[in-house]
Amino acid sequence: MLAPLGSASTPAGAAGLLAALGRTGTDPAVTTELRRLARLSADLAALDDATLASWSGLAQLLQASRGVMSALRGLERVVADPQAAARLRGLGRELTELLLGLYLRAEHPRLLRAGDLLTLVDPAERATAVPVVDAGTVRLPWRRDVLRTDRIAGFLDDPLGTLEAAYLPGGLARAADTHRAAAELFAVVHELARALGLASAIGLWDPTAPPVPPAPPSDEVDIGETFPESRPPEPGTGDPEPPPPPPPPDLSAFQRRYFPQLTLALPGPAAAGGPPAAPRLSVAVLASSAEHPGGVRGLIVTLNSATSWSERRGDWAVGLTADGVLPAFVITADGLGLAPATGPVHGARAQLTLQRIAVAGTPAFRLGSATGTRLELGALTVAAVADLQLTRQSIEISADAADGALVLAGGDADGFVSSLLPAQGFRAAFDLGLIWSSRTGFRLRGGAGPEAYLPLGLSLGGVTLTDVRTGLRSSDGRLSVEVSAGLSASIGPVRIAVEGVGLAGRLTFPDDGGNLGIAELAADFQPPAGLGLAVTAPAVTGGGSFTSEPALGRYTGALHIKIADTIDIAAFGLLQTGSAGRHWSLLVILAGHLSPIELGWGFRLTGLGGLLALHRGMDTDALRDAAYGVRGSLDDLLFPDDPATRLPQLLSSVERFFPPAVDSHVAGPMAELEWGPKAEVNARIRLALLLQLNAQKVALYGTVRIGFPTLTRDSTLRIRAAVEAVADLRNRTARFSITLIEAKLFGTIQVSGGAAFFLRWGPGRVFAFTIGGFHPAFRPYIPAGLIEPARVTVHWNPISAVQIDLTQYFAISSTSMQFGAAAHAVVGCSWGRVTGDLAFNVLVMTSPSLHLEADLHVRVTVSVFGADLLSAGLDGSLSGPGPWSFSGTVSWRVWIFGISKSFHFEWGERGSIGATPQSAGQILGAEMAEPANWTPLRLRALPVKLRTGASALAPRDEVEVRQSKLPFGTRIETMEGNPLTDAGIWTLTTTSTGSITRLNDLTDVFPEQRFLAVPSKERPFRNGLVCGARLGRADWEVPAAAVAIDSTATDDLVIDGDTTVSGPVTLPPLTAAQTVSVALPALAPARAFTAGWSIREVA
Repeated sequence: MLAPLGSASTPAGAAGLLAALGRTGTDPAVTTELRRLARLSADLAALDDATLASWSGLAQLLQASRGVMSALRGLERVVADPQAAARLRGLGRELTELLLGLYLRAEHPRLLRAGDLLTLVDPAERATAVPVVDAGTVRLPWRRDVLRTDRIAGFLDDPLGTLEAAYLPGGLARAADTHRAAAELFAVVHELARALGLASAIGLWDPTAPPVPPAPPSDEVDIGETFPESRPPEPGTGDPEPPPPPPPPDLSAFQRRYFPQLTLALPGPAAAGGPPAAPRLSVAVLASSAEHPGGVRGLIVTLNSATSWSERRGDWAVGLTADGVLPAFVITADGLGLAPATGPVHGARAQLTLQRIAVAGTPAFRLGSATGTRLELGALTVAAVADLQLTRQSIEISADAADGALVLAGGDADGFVSSLLPAQGFRAAFDLGLIWSSRTGFRLRGGAGPEAYLPLGLSLGGVTLTDVRTGLRSSDGRLSVEVSAGLSASIGPVRIAVEGVGLAGRLTFPDDGGNLGIAELAADFQPPAGLGLAVTAPAVTGGGSFTSEPALGRYTGALHIKIADTIDIAAFGLLQTGSAGRHWSLLVILAGHLSPIELGWGFRLTGLGGLLALHRGMDTDALRDAAYGVRGSLDDLLFPDDPATRLPQLLSSVERFFPPAVDSHVAGPMAELEWGPKAEVNARIRLALLLQLNAQKVALYGTVRIGFPTLTRDSTLRIRAAVEAVADLRNRTARFSITLIEAKLFGTIQVSGGAAFFLRWGPGRVFAFTIGGFHPAFRPYIPAGLIEPARVTVHWNPISAVQIDLTQYFAISSTSMQFGAAAHAVVGCSWGRVTGDLAFNVLVMTSPSLHLEADLHVRVTVSVFGADLLSAGLDGSLSGPGPWSFSGTVSWRVWIFGISKSFHFEWGERGSIGATPQSAGQILGAEMAEPANWTPLRLRALPVKLRTGASALAPRDEVEVRQSKLPFGTRIETMEGNPLTDAGIWTLTTTSTGSITRLNDLTDVFPEQRFLAVPSKERPFRNGLVCGARLGRADWEVPAAAVAIDSTATDDLVIDGDTTVSGPVTLPPLTAAQTVSVALPALAPARAFTAGWSIREVA
């Protein structure tokens, strides 16, 4: 293919190559680059057969070809002049397509013409040569062969539909369309016939004309009868002017009368000096429309041949067998059918076969090394079968490689597979065939679709070759071919089964081309797609499987082993292999069940396990949701039942719990405990203690099941609960929660709800503890990171006519205490009932001043046949002090008559604005100057080794500054009732000369009566107000002069202590202006850090 580049080694040859693309001028840089490409192509051609016989040699060839093609496609980029580069835009792509077209025409003309027939190639002779205007320069007309890679996938998916759209426009309803389609189709088939050495003729057939002896077709195109040519007469010498041309003739009647006809013939062997022999086989094709005589819409095909014959032509053996005379058939848009006939029709079957004769003792084709893993194919056979019966009609075209073999040798495989293979390797013989049928489409021989399976059971040296699989797939413009085998072997008591090891090839058509010009070919040894293990030892039994999922880039598997009938071990996990832009990761969960080990007080240890997650984080929010029962369940993590059969579900859950995160690792043990008398189990507890190393985060998750009289017979008491506890040392928070997923007493009393505890120490200290949730008015101010648990609820149906529901909650936080309860009771039957409701809520705030809110709701309703007959209710609320306010509504209703009365009482004095003015700038400045309000956050382990007494921030560290006096970003008017001399909206910004930035705002809850003269009654507390900021920077640098290499055994890099690092600022600032400014602390003057860390990473 690259041979024409050899002519570009001289200036004249380069100019000639460019002239073939219509380019009359060039650039010296382009000519120089073409000469370099000519040398590279010569180096490719010089690769010897011994090198190309190995997989490494094939990879070397493809890599070198990729380099040449990449250089070709970027040919215009070697030009420095922008205007010249614009004129040469697309040169590399055009040259690549030209080389491919020349290669096909010179080396594989039959392939070119077959591709043209299948609509996969647009040949140059049918292209319109049009001058191309590029950047003001008019190029000469030029044409090229175009390989339509965009049509390959569509053709493989629906070949008949593709050909129908190209050659049967409109279903051949009109005669004019039929003539136009036949002119294109018959010309394409004629060129293919010439390339195959067949005789062909194109003409017109008149069904009304008397029959004449047919003349044998020749290599020349005979257009048959044509309509008279109409051209204006030549002007004479005495004529003053030529007559006007006649109007175009009406060809509709002509087109409806005549059928376009194509005749193909395989010439028979002729004796030397004798007359031409009769054709071995002839095919006549008529293109017919609904307007033609007979009204047949399609291609009518008639075959004439002797019943059986065979002969040898060069390296090919050609033959035909038939069980009768094939009837004429028609190819339509709807498929295949028999053509109309005037006499009786009998079905028949015929097969035309072409077989390439291979040299004895050698394969016709070999992919791979002669001594390594390789694919061998024997004699190639191409066959066409026409099965035309009265009840069914089909055409089948096949290509088979007989005497094929997949040879597995250990040299190309990984260490594990190599240890399984015998020294002489395996040779699995098979026949490979690709079939297309008008009824079933594409399939592989031996299979029902694009995959075929051949069971073998060949054993050698303790290893069994179980099967051979072949596959051909097309998706997203990509063709994949696979030939693989299954192996099984025994190593002591362990039986190992390997699936899918073999050879794989992929052909793609990227937009920017590949190592084959417009295509990219990859072929290599294919690692196992799956691995199975089975253990059958006297004391150990079990097994498992591991599967490769290339589309997801991972391996998954599960294993179950039983040891001495006392230890039951189950494990499952996944390995993410990693790809471009994604790091590898590993997740393994191990759970083992033991014979009970007594621990005392009725507890027994019945299980041990563990979790290891490399390059994965821990999503404590997802684990919390699973513990609460909001999404998922902790049962998928803690000793799951039957992980082998539930593997996809389990992996989906644990991947959500532990998402990929580079340089993050999670590990921890798991345990299962049981409690109860020796002969019975009343409780089962499963726990996992997990540590996320880089995030300084420790978490405990557990499930609890309790049952009386036993865990499995729980008619008296049944409890299912989940526990969560998380300590985040970096963010200085801790939380604990317990959720009742299910609780039932005596089978009739149901209990649900939960409890939670949250603590944040350091700046912005917060704590909260609740059983059953919070007061409704407090929900906007629940600390971030704490999810409100469900109300503690008791549901009881003592008898069918009585239903009682009780709910309650209690909560205490750093600034409040709150509690409440509700009762709902229903007594009645189908025709009438009495409903009662009682509820109250109390909220007491202790800071910044005492505040109480309480409400009460009481209602009783009597209903008859679904309608309320009598009801009475009371709704009231109390709030205060400053002042105290009590309001409410009393209502009652009898049938459709109702009365309600509202009331409101207020006593005490309102708070008033104090007489001592204060300054917001002084208040905020004092808070900013307080060192306790500045907190450094270490996002990962410190990558430096600090000298004694030194303190510094790592470049990825962050700093939080927060205060709780006054909010930023909203209008402030007072401070605890005292007016402000500088009231207004205050903001928080950074003023450092370096690149210190505010990463995000910090928020908190502020009481409105602290900073507003007239606070709102509807929301005495406002959440989400800015109280500070999180700061950091990303461009830390160290001057090169500050770095020295310490040659001592510690191999440390040292920053000189006398060098000043730019950008230090004072912390904290001493004053605050109208805009409060903050800054990072200065770096330490000297420190050392271990080798292996980038200077920019640790500065």
